[in-house]
Amino acid sequence: MKELPGVEEGDVTSTPMGVNGPDVGLSPLARRLFPWTVECKARAKFGIYSALEQAENSLYERTKPLVILRGDRKRPLALLYADDFLEVFKCVKTKKTYTAKK
Repeated sequence: MKELPGVEEGDVTSTPMGVNGPDVGLSPLARRLFPWTVECKARAKFGIYSALEQAENSLYERTKPLVILRGDRKRPLALLYADDFLEVFKCVKTKKTYTAKK
């Protein structure tokens, strides 16, 4: 996110464990440029990785894996790698065409 125009070192911060609120702190400028609240999770194993790996194993040429998940009576979720998300987001913000690279 620090590559977005105008975002400086203090605009994006990591919140210490145990503190209430978002895991990534964003200044008002950073929130205008990146309108998401980020919650980070780290575990040895997540079941969702197998779904993403399955998507990777059947990729069309010049595409990236994307998984849509939906629990019972829940809104669907989109799952993709963070670096792919940030690459697409930068293209949207700069109004450039996104082209998936292998």
